[in-house]
Amino acid sequence: MTVLHEWSSVDYVWPSSQDRDNAIRDGKYNASSVAILDVDVFDPANYGNASGNKEKRIFVTTPKLRTGIPVTLSTLSSKRSKDGSPLLEPFPNWDAHSEGNCDGLTSVFRVEVDECGRLWVLDTGKLNAFGETPKVVCPPQIVVYDLNQGDKVILRHKFPDSQIAANSLPLTIVIDTRNPQCTRQYAYIADVSAYKLLVFDLERKESWRVSSNYFYPDPKWGTFDLNGVRFDMTDGLFGIGLGPLVNGDRRVYFNALASVNEGWTLASILLNQTLLASHPSPTDLFRLSEFTRSSQSSNEVISAEGVMFFPLLKSNSLHCWKIWTEYKQENFVTLYTNNQTYTSSKAA
Repeated sequence: MTVLHEWSSVDYVWPSSQDRDNAIRDGKYNASSVAILDVDVFDPANYGNASGNKEKRIFVTTPKLRTGIPVTLSTLSSKRSKDGSPLLEPFPNWDAHSEGNCDGLTSVFRVEVDECGRLWVLDTGKLNAFGETPKVVCPPQIVVYDLNQGDKVILRHKFPDSQIAANSLPLTIVIDTRNPQCTRQYAYIADVSAYKLLVFDLERKESWRVSSNYFYPDPKWGTFDLNGVRFDMTDGLFGIGLGPLVNGDRRVYFNALASVNEGWTLASILLNQTLLASHPSPTDLFRLSEFTRSSQSSNEVISAEGVMFFPLLKSNSLHCWKIWTEYKQENFVTLYTNNQTYTSSKAA
C-alpha cells in the first residue's frame, strides 16, 4: 500500500492569518480535534468535455465530533503547512460551514462522487455526535453538487421528521445508478444509531425508511478491542455495499458495526414501498450470513467484478471477498495489515 498524503495535524487555507488566530482564540479551531474520516476523488478526465473543471480534486470529510473543528468537508489544496501536510480548502466555501446554516453543511461523515461527476454529501445535521451531549443543529440532509458545472447545488433533500428518530445518525451513503444520464439514481443510507435504512429516489425526490432486525447490533459484539483500547459501542447498520447489476437488479450488502455477520437483500425489495409496508415480516425479505468474520468491520465497497473490500477492526487489516462465494473466513483474502498506520478509531 502506497501513502499518497499524510498529516501530523490538519490545517486549512484561511481567508487570512487573523481569521485563523481568531478561530484559535475563540475555540473554533483546535488542530488536535480535527481528524480526516472519508475520502473520494473527482477526476475530470473521466467525464470528457462534460467537465467544466479541469482539475483533479480529492474530497475529505472531517466530522464535527467535538469543538474546535471549523470545517466538515474540504478539498486538498496545493498549499502545504509548515510540516509539509496538505492544507484543506473548505468546500464549497467558508460560509457553508457556519454553525446553524441549514442551507450549508453541519457535520459530514461520508461522501460519494457518482458516475456523472456529481458529489453526493450526507450531512448528519448533528454536532458532537459521540459525546455526552449531542447537539441537533439542522435536519439530516442529502446535498448534491454538480462538479462539472461549477459545483452547482442540484439537490438538497432534507429528511422529514417522520423518518428521523431523536437519536438518528445517518452516517453512510452509497449511490445506485441505473442509467448513463444519472437520472435514475437511488441512495441507500445507514442510520447507525436508529438502526434503520433510508432510501432516496432522485427521480421522484422522495425518501422512505426501511426496518429490519438485521440492522441491529449484536450484544455479544458490542465491546471493541482496538490496539489494546477497549470500549463498548452499540452501533447498528453501518457498512453498505452494492453488488453488480444483474438482470436489472442488484444485491445490497450491509453490516452492523457491532456484529460479525454480513447481510444482504435485493435493491428491488428496498425500492418497493408497497411490498415493505404490506409484508407481515419484513425481516423475511433480508438474508444474514451463516458464517461470520473474526471481528467487527466498518465500511465496505464492492468492485464492478463483485469483489468486496472491507477491514477487520481488531487486526488492523484490509481484506477482500468474492461475493459469489460463501461468506466465511476461508474465502477472505488478506490484502494489508499494519498495527502502526492502518488503525481504526471509535469515530471511523
